Amino acid sequence: MFVRTDMSIEQQLVQASHAAFTTGLQDKNPNATHNCSFVIYQAQDQEELLIFQQEVQQLGIKTFAFFEPFRDIGYTAFMTEQLGKEYKEKFSHYFLLGRKRKIILD
Repeated sequence: MFVRTDMSIEQQLVQASHAAFTTGLQDKNPNATHNCSFVIYQAQDQEELLIFQQEVQQLGIKTFAFFEPFRDIGYTAFMTEQLGKEYKEKFSHYFLLGRKRKIILD
């Protein structure tokens, strides 16, 4: 799951929950298991969130985004279909929620 960090931590949790619930309603995957990990990555804002979603979709992974209509907040989080361990490395360049981003100067 990816969630924007330009909202309060409380809103991040609410929006992540919205995305999880939406995924549960939309993804009727008969191969899904009940033993799964839940990982949350951060996106700085809606623009970065949508870029990350496109990157994930280009890997052939289904995504489910949540659009918050209240006050026109927009897209706040998206989730992927359930993934196996073989995808772990493909997400290693994203930052986990709560981790500081390192600034790299050329």
